[in-house]
Amino acid sequence: MAKRPGQSRELTKSGRLFELIRLLGDTRKNLTLYDLSERFGTDIRTIQRDMATLRDMGYSFSETSCVVGRARVRHFAPEAPFCVAPEFTNEELSALYATRQVYAFLKGTHFEKAAESALAKMEPFFGPDMAERLSRAVLVKTGPIRDYSGHHDAIRRLNDAIIFRRVVRIQYFSLRKGTADYFCVHPYLLLFYSNAVYLVAFSEKHQESRTFAVERINHVNETGSGFERSSHLDETDFLNNHFGIHSGPLTTVCIKVFPEHKRRMKDKILHPSQQFTFSRDGTLTITLQMSGKEDLFKWLLSQGDALQLMAPAEWVEEFQQLIGKMTARYARDSAQTKLLTCS
Repeated sequence: MAKRPGQSRELTKSGRLFELIRLLGDTRKNLTLYDLSERFGTDIRTIQRDMATLRDMGYSFSETSCVVGRARVRHFAPEAPFCVAPEFTNEELSALYATRQVYAFLKGTHFEKAAESALAKMEPFFGPDMAERLSRAVLVKTGPIRDYSGHHDAIRRLNDAIIFRRVVRIQYFSLRKGTADYFCVHPYLLLFYSNAVYLVAFSEKHQESRTFAVERINHVNETGSGFERSSHLDETDFLNNHFGIHSGPLTTVCIKVFPEHKRRMKDKILHPSQQFTFSRDGTLTITLQMSGKEDLFKWLLSQGDALQLMAPAEWVEEFQQLIGKMTARYARDSAQTKLLTCS
């Protein structure tokens, strides 16, 4: 179709819908179907289809008695929802602004910028005063925010590879080995956990699904190959088995809770598999079917003397060795501190 005089730049359908909501919500404007088709550079049937889409979203229209050049003017009916597309309740808007704070933890990524951009497009519909109230209605609090600006391109490439199911080759730095290595992986999803971003992917080298800390991924390059996501991973089972972020074999874990801490612990949700057993001596035993002892050990240490790891035996022995090393280190440092004080 030839471009008409005064035609604005071409919009996508979603762009036209947002603009239609803005225009039809302004009762000061007298716009006919012909006016709208001229404004968007499209035909009247396209505008009618867009208005039908808005009706499906819950909007209703009225043809006012005002007539311009034998064509009736369109406006939203008085009972039409407030001009936010689609119709949002206050609870839904508050949830969106809470999500904005969640994405703030992904500082420097395209997710943060996309969340800000999406809300910026919505805010004109309900005004700056309501936007400020919504931003203060819910507070999401967590630890320090990591800046992913240096990994912006890597995260964007990984996100595209996940969506289009493309095999990528990554360079990954191993803290345990202290060296970087290359892996061909099938990226399944980006996982946001404990103020950090992880890639969940199937590693061709290891022939298993693993988690990779994004801040330790230095390069991401497409290989030109695709993959079938369902062939290696049920992400629900994969993630539910983990106590935290680290993977490992599925293991039965037993933890004893001492009586004075039982009331506090029995209301906690530690893992989807948790089962509680109450004993006559007043203790509580928590049984878990899980993987990832590293995260479990960190949590046990944070609980002090409230808990005792009971099984499996090899984990108990390893945890005892960890506590022994910590105790020896503190004892050595304490002795050095006393010598320094005396001198």
